[in-house]
Amino acid sequence: MYILIIPAFGIVSHTLSDYSGRAVFGPIGMIYAMCSIGILGFFVWAHHMYSVGMDLDTRAYFTVATMIIAIPTGIKIFSWVTTIYGGIIQLSVPFLFAAAFLILFTFGGFTGMMLANNTIDLLFHDTYFVVAHFHYVLSLGAVFGIFAGFYHWLGFFSGRSYDKILGQFHFYLIFLGSNLTFLPMHWLGIAGMPRRIPDYPDMYSGWNFVCTVGSYINGLGLVIFFILLFFVFFDMTNIYLVKDKYFLHQDNQGDLGFFNKKKSLFIINIFQSVYYNLINKSNFLFEKLGLNLYSKEILMVLDFFKIKNLFFFNVVLKKNKFLTTVLIYLTNKN
Repeated sequence: MYILIIPAFGIVSHTLSDYSGRAVFGPIGMIYAMCSIGILGFFVWAHHMYSVGMDLDTRAYFTVATMIIAIPTGIKIFSWVTTIYGGIIQLSVPFLFAAAFLILFTFGGFTGMMLANNTIDLLFHDTYFVVAHFHYVLSLGAVFGIFAGFYHWLGFFSGRSYDKILGQFHFYLIFLGSNLTFLPMHWLGIAGMPRRIPDYPDMYSGWNFVCTVGSYINGLGLVIFFILLFFVFFDMTNIYLVKDKYFLHQDNQGDLGFFNKKKSLFIINIFQSVYYNLINKSNFLFEKLGLNLYSKEILMVLDFFKIKNLFFFNVVLKKNKFLTTVLIYLTNKN
């Protein structure tokens, strides 16, 4: 679990910092805390096995080791809270997911501290309390972190924008559905409902019905997410034009020139992202030619040759000496 959550830690640090307008508080402490979590995660494995009959001293060791790992985790939590405290917060979709991660992961950490105590764990072992705990840490922790990273870097790796309203609907439905699904499981576990058994007494039917409603809301949130993805990757009018990072030109109808509107742009977007990182960002090709990538001459030539995709423009430029000569002439002329 500790290894699975580490990538989400990095994503949340980036997201909270970018959308609060402040650098991450205590970066050195955050790095040491993450390293400590990764290392200590190798020494707490038996806290899942208190009920197998291990001796008292062994259980005491793993109880202490599990509680110690909460120290670097707490350092990260307080550093994140301090990062956004006093910042100019943008309530964008990535920030919402990152903030939800912060709240839900902390809640899951509290129940983890309860289960770290071997005496309490013997009572809650194989009940729905354990199921609720690790879902709050992973399903509501790591998954929310992944969603935060997806929305945060979607424009960068795809060259496309997403519908902010659909993104917010996705967040609120997933947040509500996940809590309705997993929060009642704590009370079911305290009441003694065992896990891994498909049937249960009628006394548990009330909270199980609430969990079922929450799972349907979760499913609706995923449907909204897939609809959002469809509009991101298949809507030809969806062009990410902020600072001209990804596209230089677009028709009034949103057409990308020689590409068929009915074809998927997923592979093309990958090419564009590779181009942006390897060619556009370093800009070595255009610097070698003495050209300005965003000059009006470049736009005019792109429009004249009906070339409206940066990646393929780069290919044509390398193979067409006449086009290169025209560009150099237009640049020197001004």
